[in-house]
Amino acid sequence: MLFYSAEISDELTQVPGCWQKTLKGLENLITAGIETSINIVITSKNYKGLLNLTKFIHKKLPQIAGIDYSFVVSDGMALKTSNVVPKISRVRPYLLMAYKYCEDNKINFYE
Repeated sequence: MLFYSAEISDELTQVPGCWQKTLKGLENLITAGIETSINIVITSKNYKGLLNLTKFIHKKLPQIAGIDYSFVVSDGMALKTSNVVPKISRVRPYLLMAYKYCEDNKINFYE
């Protein structure tokens, strides 16, 4: 299953173990009763897995209030990393599949 893996997370954030720490933090917020949304930053390394990541979030963290899909901003580390900003035309079909899944499963999503 292709989705935003731990390896991609570590590579993009430059923080080893970021994926597991993020999941644990989200679980802690939900357990504490804090309304929580997720921001998925779309990059050239993860856009093909948007649908599977959305399904993963829905299954693993069904209490999430919503998902915000946003494109990586071309500044900071993104300027130093080659090919991190994807072409919108390439992302569009994958993003539309993720939106459709959200609609079908009554998941709030933002673009």
